[in-house]
Amino acid sequence: MLTNSYGLFFSTKFITTWMVIILCYGHGGYGQISSSLTSSGGVYEVYQGQIFLGGLFPAHLDYDQSKQSCQITSIRGIEQALAMIYAIEKVNNATQLLPNITLGYHIRDTCSNVRHTLKDILNFVPYTQDLVTGSIGYNLLNKYGCNMSSIRLDQNNTLGVAAVVGPSSSSTTLPSTNVLGVFSIPAVTYGATSGIFIDRIQYDNLFRTLPSDHQQARAIADLIYGFGWTYIATVTVDDIYSRLFMDLIQRRLRLKSICVAKDLYFPQTNNTQRIQSIISQLADLSNVSAIILIAQEKEALSVLKEANNQGLTGKIWIGTESWSDSAELLKLSRDIVGGLLGVVPRSQPSDEFYRYFQNHLAQGDHPSLTQLVEAKLGCRFAQQTCTLVRSNYDNRPQNCGKSVYFVNSEGNKVDFIIDGVNAIAEALHQSLNCTSSYCPPLIHLNRKAYLNTLRHIKIKNSQGNMLSFNDNGEITRNYSIINLQFDENNPNCGYFVSVGDWYNNKLNLHYQAVRFQNGTATNIPSSRCSFECQLGYRRVRPDSQSCCWQCAKCGDGEVSNGTTVYCQACGLCEQPVANRSYCVAIPITRVSWDHPVSIAILVGVFLIALLTTFVACIFLRYRDTPIVKASNRLLSTLHIISVYYILAVAPAFVYDPNDVVCEVQFVIFATSITFCMAILLTKTNSVSKIFQVRLRSRTPFGKSKNRESYMQLLFIFGITSVSVIIVIVGSILDIPRLRDKICKGKEAFSRCESDTHLGITFSAVYFCLLGTICSFLAWRTRNLPNNFNEAKYICFCSICMWMICILTIPGYYGTDGVLRAVFSSLGIACFALCVLVFLFLPKVYTILFKPELNTKEHCMRSISQYTFRKASTAPIRGAPAGCISDAGIHTPNGSAPSSPPIPARSSMRKLVNHDKPKKSTKRKSVVTFIDDAAKEEDNSVGSNVDGIRKAITPETIAEETSDISLTENNIEEARNVSIAENDVEVTSSGENTVEEAQIALTEENGVKDTSKISITENNSEETRKASTAENNVAYYVYNV
Repeated sequence: MLTNSYGLFFSTKFITTWMVIILCYGHGGYGQISSSLTSSGGVYEVYQGQIFLGGLFPAHLDYDQSKQSCQITSIRGIEQALAMIYAIEKVNNATQLLPNITLGYHIRDTCSNVRHTLKDILNFVPYTQDLVTGSIGYNLLNKYGCNMSSIRLDQNNTLGVAAVVGPSSSSTTLPSTNVLGVFSIPAVTYGATSGIFIDRIQYDNLFRTLPSDHQQARAIADLIYGFGWTYIATVTVDDIYSRLFMDLIQRRLRLKSICVAKDLYFPQTNNTQRIQSIISQLADLSNVSAIILIAQEKEALSVLKEANNQGLTGKIWIGTESWSDSAELLKLSRDIVGGLLGVVPRSQPSDEFYRYFQNHLAQGDHPSLTQLVEAKLGCRFAQQTCTLVRSNYDNRPQNCGKSVYFVNSEGNKVDFIIDGVNAIAEALHQSLNCTSSYCPPLIHLNRKAYLNTLRHIKIKNSQGNMLSFNDNGEITRNYSIINLQFDENNPNCGYFVSVGDWYNNKLNLHYQAVRFQNGTATNIPSSRCSFECQLGYRRVRPDSQSCCWQCAKCGDGEVSNGTTVYCQACGLCEQPVANRSYCVAIPITRVSWDHPVSIAILVGVFLIALLTTFVACIFLRYRDTPIVKASNRLLSTLHIISVYYILAVAPAFVYDPNDVVCEVQFVIFATSITFCMAILLTKTNSVSKIFQVRLRSRTPFGKSKNRESYMQLLFIFGITSVSVIIVIVGSILDIPRLRDKICKGKEAFSRCESDTHLGITFSAVYFCLLGTICSFLAWRTRNLPNNFNEAKYICFCSICMWMICILTIPGYYGTDGVLRAVFSSLGIACFALCVLVFLFLPKVYTILFKPELNTKEHCMRSISQYTFRKASTAPIRGAPAGCISDAGIHTPNGSAPSSPPIPARSSMRKLVNHDKPKKSTKRKSVVTFIDDAAKEEDNSVGSNVDGIRKAITPETIAEETSDISLTENNIEEARNVSIAENDVEVTSSGENTVEEAQIALTEENGVKDTSKISITENNSEETRKASTAENNVAYYVYNV
């Protein structure tokens, strides 16, 4: 575009004489002002000086190419031109800056047109024209003190144009900078923000007194994000600069997940129909309230006027520094532009310039400028019908009328123009080697050195802040957020209000000060396709490019803030909060004493303890009854103690653990159950040994009662000691410690744990081994007399404890938290309950509800029936849990237990035909044995001896031997004999003979011939063995 413009310009050869102004020399004396309008209607202001500064300002907003005339006066551009004049006058009046040197200016009107701007630029470069041939050459440059590298004094002792202030837009700055760059003339622009000028190699002569579009794009994106707008539209003029700017904005918007519903463009010229179509499309976007408009002031006003024509209300326009602070906006309807938001570089001019502006226009010091303003407003300053009111961000206008025009002095970049002039003057001061009171005579100015000086210059602005150009040739500034508001009572009276700023890459917005619809509403309008999802929900989009979505709830263990398309899973030991918006650490589940589970366990343990106490009281109350005596009072007492020990251990697993508790739990758990199992094994062994005594022993055990108790205690202590050793060794090798946080699912626990679990493993194996041995011994003695059926209950108890251990240990290590406490405490409590249910409650039941079975005659009957049980046709049922006592066998009346049923005849015949001498001899020894055993009874010695003698006497006919074992048949025969003898009536003195018994039996059963019945030697021997076993049991009854 630049090349075409040059070609068109130089090919026309239509260069009027007013354009051939060679500024390498002056015109007339210093201090003369020349103010006029050009043939095209543009502003032309010249002030004579020793050094000239060029100025390019948009005094008009449009240029009609066909008419070759400027259109639409811009009071804003006029104000900017006066700002340059004001700054130069300030420099000339300063005594310490460029002393004895007068700065002149040559101001041209760009008319907001690139081609017209190029014409103006040619007035600032050192060239001449051959008036004869019309060609441009450089042969006369030296004559006028101009060359390509420096500016020298001309015939009038002037140096020509040293720098140019302007232009105001990026589109006009690009070609002008390229032309000025050929001659190394610096251009200090106050409005070109395009990012293409960051290239310092291509545009080394360009300086900007405001930031580039990069900063402004970030500020606009932050502004939209600050209001929560996520679905917007953009309207952009179709040129390279606006497209680049919009691209920067949209990149920032994407980073903030803000979608663009419509991205619309329109051309700079011949754009009426396109703008109409754009407004129609925007009207269809009912869910879009925010619209970004990127254009120069003229194009932006065209769009807004068309919106006004079509009645496009309810939209919030977001503008840039090029138009959002234009006073022309105040002429539009508040329904259209009310609530407009603009992002403009912060500018704070002084009141002095405002007065200067008003006075110079009113006094006519610059006739061309005054003429344009009067024509614009339709008034006359001389008649005082023109009123200019400041519409800055601190003062509300009080008089809104037809002839009132608001001068938005803060947003017109006046500060940036003044700062540019001061930077140029300071660089000249240093380049010319001036002091605070003197400048050397002007000879020449080295442009290259001057550019380098300008790059590193530092100046103070009107607020006293130090300013300098950065590496990109820019002066960094903050941005103001302005809001166009209207008076509620006067819809024609609008004003700009500063509602925030963008400072150090951060938006600071006063939301309560912002007005939206009609410039009066305080409610923030919605601009989104879909409303934000609730916390804990994610967005589900139909495609990756869509700006609309539906909301789906996050799954378990996932969180979302409602703005993402994915739910984020919580980490280990984390869980979502109730609304699933973020994750928090899972609190450690602790089982305290007031926890419902703890209370339930303690209540259960307390009830079992009460039951144990009840059992102990029953045993104490009925301690002299056969069942209690037969239970081995020492082992029963130890068993009850072990139950209490186990019950005391159970609550320990409910307590909140620490390192000490972990070690204690391990020790008491292992020793408590081992102690209980050791007692159970001792009792099982004692019962089993009663019926495994060698028959030739006169006393079954050959030990005293006290010694036997000592041996039992030693046995229990030894078994328990092994468990203690295992516990100690396990603790040394692998000490259980507290692991503070173990997470499983949605719970976190503290638990006791070791690395190898050696101690608890060996303890469990040891306990299972004891349980297996105990179960085996109890199973072997399962067929003892019914009065000895405690072995059966021991078997049940040991198997139950063995199973509880197998279930409890894996349950303990396979669970955590509350469930582990339940497993551990209930498992241990079940050990105690198992002992009570199988070993004590049957006896308590018999004592309380079956007292007839708690007699000594039942005990003796059970012993006799066990001896010959194999041949029994109808075993006696209902025997008590145990009838062996530590005091003897008693019946209520002192007599022998009641007789069993009558035996078969064949067995009786074997009994009566036995050899009498043998019978007589053995009867004496057995009777003597029984008498000695019965002497330990307290009050019924005689009657018990008689009773036992009656039961035993017929047995003694068997010859005592100790080396022959009973076969199955012999046991059968011996039992029949025993049954028969119980049916024979024998007197206490033993006077009845065998013959009499035989005759009586023969008569009763109808047997005539008894002489043929004989008893063999073997049968007699077997009978003796059976009798001896029964005698041994009786002896144990008395002594154990």
